[in-house]
Amino acid sequence: MKIQILVLKFLFIAALFIISNHNLHIQNSTDLATFGNLYYNWLNIIFIHARNLTAYAVHADWLPQVNQTVSNFSG
Repeated sequence: MKIQILVLKFLFIAALFIISNHNLHIQNSTDLATFGNLYYNWLNIIFIHARNLTAYAVHADWLPQVNQTVSNFSG
């Protein structure tokens, strides 16, 4: 539940940044359409970066390299 609230807050704050940075007036239909387009593009970029990060983490070699040669320790 806490994570969902944090995600919603993040998305809401991002929407406010888009509105303020582009000086949009949501009551105007053309500005509302512009906001929808900008927000959709921003979300698309977020999902693309998340997908790329996940793919990189999945394909990463997480195990240490094992030396193929066995050394004999004489004591």
